[in-house]
Amino acid sequence: MRSIAWMAGVIAAGVLFVLLVPLPFTGRAWAAAGDLVHAPLFGCLSFAAMRGLERIRPARDNFAKLTIRGIVVMVMISLLGAMTEILQQYMGRSSSLHDAVSNALGSAAAILVYIGWRWQRSRPDKKLRSQLLFLASGCLLALSWYAPVMVLRDVLNVEREFPLLASFETDAEMGRFWFNDSQGIRRPSDATEGMYSLELICEPTRFPRISLFELHADWSQAEALEIDVRLDSPSRSRITLVIKVVDQTDPDAVNAYRATWTLESGPYKRIRITRDALLAGSKNQSLDLSRIDYIGIGLVEPETTTRLRIDRLRIVR
Repeated sequence: MRSIAWMAGVIAAGVLFVLLVPLPFTGRAWAAAGDLVHAPLFGCLSFAAMRGLERIRPARDNFAKLTIRGIVVMVMISLLGAMTEILQQYMGRSSSLHDAVSNALGSAAAILVYIGWRWQRSRPDKKLRSQLLFLASGCLLALSWYAPVMVLRDVLNVEREFPLLASFETDAEMGRFWFNDSQGIRRPSDATEGMYSLELICEPTRFPRISLFELHADWSQAEALEIDVRLDSPSRSRITLVIKVVDQTDPDAVNAYRATWTLESGPYKRIRITRDALLAGSKNQSLDLSRIDYIGIGLVEPETTTRLRIDRLRIVR
């Protein structure tokens, strides 16, 4: 009994530490890697709980009792996972519905593994049921890992797809951007590259914008930056567009490249910003093309909600 209580306490303390203590890592890659941990972590906790209960009150080969016990354990562990996500808001961490679901999926997967393992031990001549339970467990684990794996894949694509900076072909690609007073929706139409384009819905504020923060930073060999933009609001005949490029040496964007264009309703306009224009920057300092930080695309004081179509952000070399 003492060994069981000690094991449960150590596992519970480890789970709480990993989920509640603020971590010194930032960025999408670290966040996605952390998301991969949720299901295995709560799976181990659920498996340990089933083993502990079996030692305290053996169910032996009563699989109906084992199933009921597994459901109770899964519900309790899932509630614990949901509570930790709520507590994260007060511990300097960000809570996530996806993480709470992953916790529950990991718990359910471990319960299936435990019951399948018990079935395999007691019915070695009938392996199909245990194999189906193991398969179902693997499917639940894969389901919990799908979203973070797609994010990690997109993080790699940032470098692999360069000189293409963005074309909005996947949901994960949207994580490269920050939206300020605007909303972005991927549309499977009106694309200039690939199958999807971005519909950017800008609110009537001072400077609604979208910023591409996750990009290949070295533009040393760039001859130009090209962006396809189209005004997609029938109620507006023209609007002022601003594009800003900021390097890592200038966090306050004092010497950033900044220019405006007038967009009119109609087909896409391919905006081309040459290397010389980028190097000029503004004020008294040129842009460092080897250390680009982000690109900002926004509108100047739209009077009403305005829609843009954006596609094919690409470096031309």
